[in-house]
Amino acid sequence: MQRRTFLGATLAAAECALLAGAGLLKPQRALAAWPAAAFNAETLDAALRALSGGAPISDSDAIVLQAPEQAADGRTVPVDVISKIPGTRSIALLSEKNPFPALSRFELTPAVSPSLSARIKMGGTGRVVALVEADGRYYSTSRRVEVAVGGC
Repeated sequence: MQRRTFLGATLAAAECALLAGAGLLKPQRALAAWPAAAFNAETLDAALRALSGGAPISDSDAIVLQAPEQAADGRTVPVDVISKIPGTRSIALLSEKNPFPALSRFELTPAVSPSLSARIKMGGTGRVVALVEADGRYYSTSRRVEVAVGGC
């Protein structure tokens, strides 16, 4: 079993080295855009302020947020987000009851469809919020999810 683990790790390291050598993997560029203040925020409002830079956030019906009304286990709650707002540049997911509410932020290019599917952790019953940035403005929608067993 240890030999398999070693071989798998060696192949993964070789793949990363090849990607970095080809210029396809640029960790400094990815980390430069890391919104540390948002992901270290301990309240939903603070995380939203950090992600939006303090800009006003409007509620929008043009964002489709699909999540179950009830989740038996907060460790894996399926969430789908589709933005119908033209010029969508990023989508962020947040969970109200987590110790650190900001869960993820996806930067998008015009070449991709502004939609995503993810499984998130929820610390308890609360709102899941999708925050969309489009053309320098911020829009959000939320959905309440009841969690039987918390995942955080």
